[in-house]
Amino acid sequence: MSTVLIAAVTATVAPASASAVAVDDSPGLTVRAGGQEWTIEEFLELGDLGDQQSEATGGVSPLLLGPVDTLFCDTLNDASHMIISYASEPDGDWPGGEVRLFCGTEQSSGYKHIRYRHQTDWTLKGESVGYFSSWDDLMDSMVWITLLSTADERLTVNQGSGKFCMTTPVQFYVGDAMVGTMDPRIVLSENNMLVITAIPGGGC
Repeated sequence: MSTVLIAAVTATVAPASASAVAVDDSPGLTVRAGGQEWTIEEFLELGDLGDQQSEATGGVSPLLLGPVDTLFCDTLNDASHMIISYASEPDGDWPGGEVRLFCGTEQSSGYKHIRYRHQTDWTLKGESVGYFSSWDDLMDSMVWITLLSTADERLTVNQGSGKFCMTTPVQFYVGDAMVGTMDPRIVLSENNMLVITAIPGGGC
């Protein structure tokens, strides 16, 4: 069994390239939210999986979905495989705590659902503010900043049946000029403490 796993992971590693998430095509782009400011490179590292993936892959994966995650999500179709977990701040009815992003399925929740339904949305929205790199790194950092925003920075809506929607305003700048905004909509399950979906706009 271990031989099969190693072979599959090795086959997946080869295509990965740092150029996949290069942000040289977004010169001077900065991100502001919650009274803080980051370069686009710093912002993409906020939700980075590097520490979790380094032991499994021998280094930081340039994409949210590393080789091991790709194996479980796309080859083994293991919907219960956890890709990453996020801390979340309490807000009203939302208790706060760890929230997990699983592989999921295209029709239910998780990474595969977001990719199937909203990859194009994230790509186009990113390009509209001057970001031309991997859509899921952008999505990952938007989930991170939204869940860690405090109650006075974030809108949290209890949608009933254990579902919560969260959004926080994020601005993109080049120098002192604002070039775009995002109001990411993150939908969570309180019952299972997981990410159902993440959409780059629309609010809650």
